[in-house]
Amino acid sequence: MLSRSQCCVVDGGFLSLVRLGLRRPDDPHILKTLPVWDAVCRKETDCGPCWYRYNGDGYGEHEDGDPFNGTGKGRLWPILTGERGHYAIAAGEDVSPYIRALECFANEGGCLPEQIWDQAAIPAKGLYPGRGTGSATPLAWAHAEYIRLLRSRKDGAPFDRPTQLT
Repeated sequence: MLSRSQCCVVDGGFLSLVRLGLRRPDDPHILKTLPVWDAVCRKETDCGPCWYRYNGDGYGEHEDGDPFNGTGKGRLWPILTGERGHYAIAAGEDVSPYIRALECFANEGGCLPEQIWDQAAIPAKGLYPGRGTGSATPLAWAHAEYIRLLRSRKDGAPFDRPTQLT
């Protein structure tokens, strides 16, 4: 049985069901869940859309920009923009906005951060909207998601989808 707190967490994990071919992008459960996830976790940035891991995430800088010290507020995760882009490909939608956003989130060396700042700039702490926070940069996982998204766009489908489910 789920506790109340587990029932109230919203995240994008359901997108993996589509990416892996376990659910169609037009599955009624997916279509009902997508707007909820977007309403709770999506934020438009100057670069494009990005998502929080889940509501209530406490892994990130504090509101005043002080670094995570065991507590904080979760910030936007570029990798989730890539995951949403994979859903777009499976659904036959234009993936370009997600690719452009990921490219924009990258730093001057082309490295993607774990999290990007989601509030007004705090120049004294090096925090700017849509730019990397004090989180891991590069985050190889995010960069790999970007590369997979480019390959999937070329293939017209999530390229890493298993061909046979057992």
